[in-house]
Amino acid sequence: QDDCVELFLSPTRDNNYYQIVVNSIGTVFDVRVENGNLNGDRSWNARMQHAVHVEPTSWSLEMELPLDQFGVPAPQPGAVWAANLARIRIANASEYGQWSPTNGSALRPDRFGLLVF
Repeated sequence: QDDCVELFLSPTRDNNYYQIVVNSIGTVFDVRVENGNLNGDRSWNARMQHAVHVEPTSWSLEMELPLDQFGVPAPQPGAVWAANLARIRIANASEYGQWSPTNGSALRPDRFGLLVF
């Protein structure tokens, strides 16, 4: 229930995807979703480094994610993954934005955008 950024990655472009959420104080929630089971595997932990920077009216997030941890070999040039990025801002009035609109729940890998490596 706070400001956060959500990253969704689906290397296989199906109902299997990874969700990584980081809030404005650097707390991480990560889960691997298999076959569309929204409860997911919460024992999966993203190998990542991240930093947040907070200003009086904004904050920013930087993440480094090794791509070989997502159940497939690291992508080669031309590989295509499904992905989405969402931002939730609670302050003032709740705001929710997505890079690739899913028209409702963000947990819709069939509506993610495409990353071409």
